[in-house]
Amino acid sequence: MTAEEKKLAESLLCRPFPPFSGLLPEESGEDGEKIQISGVTAFLFRCSGKERTVILNAHGGGFLKGRSIRDAVWCRYAAAHTGCDVYDLDYALTPDYCFPAAVEQLSSAAKELAGEYRIILAGHSAGANLALSAAMFYGVRPAGILADYPPVDAAKDFFAGVPEEKLERARVEKLYFDLYCGDADPEDPRISVKYAAREDVERLPQTLFIVGELDSLRAEVVSFAEFCDKECRVFRDSPHGFTTNRYGAWKEALDCQMSFLCRIIGDNR
Repeated sequence: MTAEEKKLAESLLCRPFPPFSGLLPEESGEDGEKIQISGVTAFLFRCSGKERTVILNAHGGGFLKGRSIRDAVWCRYAAAHTGCDVYDLDYALTPDYCFPAAVEQLSSAAKELAGEYRIILAGHSAGANLALSAAMFYGVRPAGILADYPPVDAAKDFFAGVPEEKLERARVEKLYFDLYCGDADPEDPRISVKYAAREDVERLPQTLFIVGELDSLRAEVVSFAEFCDKECRVFRDSPHGFTTNRYGAWKEALDCQMSFLCRIIGDNR
């Protein structure tokens, strides 16, 4: 890591998430019950139902930043609206832990839960990348995957065609992947799922991709979803992170997420 990259990484770690004002009147930001799954800390959001399906969630944050109130709110909402317990995994982060630490932890946790339950993987941004990789390359066999705006290509030219006013965001996106890759090849399909072969994507279960119209990742997410022959929903006037940060068309997207999850649960009863 160059001195400039180190400085940027440190500034990102110190930079708080934008203020979160998306709580609905009936919601709270209360966190889940702290537990351990396969030696990794997770937060359990219990439901009142008796479903034998559980949701294992992987938060976003560019592989660098950890959980926040946004993740707790999403998990509690999902538990209430699907009747499933939701586990939010506090996986290993860069720069202390590079690839493959995070995806291996998610895979181990999923396999432990699968010994007792049917599982659905949910992931947001970096977490969606981990969920897709776990299902394709680490022997995880979920009933479904909810993939919100996953970064799929660590090897691309992050600055090609980027206007000057968006160069800072491009530098951040590149740094996130550079830190996650460490010494690994950025074209490794376990990192850049875009490079997965046909036989790899055929391991994916029912999968819903969600991305915002204003997201810099929109084109690559849509293209990868088409390659996988999976459903992809693009939501108007919405930037990256809109489903958990509750920007743009987040309410419409939240309804779409819950409908997908409930459909998977119903199909696997």
